[in-house]
Amino acid sequence: KQAPYFLNTELIKGHQLAEQTARDLDGKKWSKAAAKFDYLKTQFPESVSVLRQVGRFYALTQRIKEAEE
Repeated sequence: KQAPYFLNTELIKGHQLAEQTARDLDGKKWSKAAAKFDYLKTQFPESVSVLRQVGRFYALTQRIKEAEE
């Protein structure tokens, strides 16, 4: 069997990194998560899970304007 063409290793890697960074949010390690999210936004701009976690980070840190983007 083959994986669907829309799945690629970059999106999977972005998802995994976003999930790891989400654990930093759960532990309230804001500065560590902020640095990782800046990296993730530039490296994986099309990853839905990255964008979701970035929005969650902005909402938790009360940066509502950025969370809406």
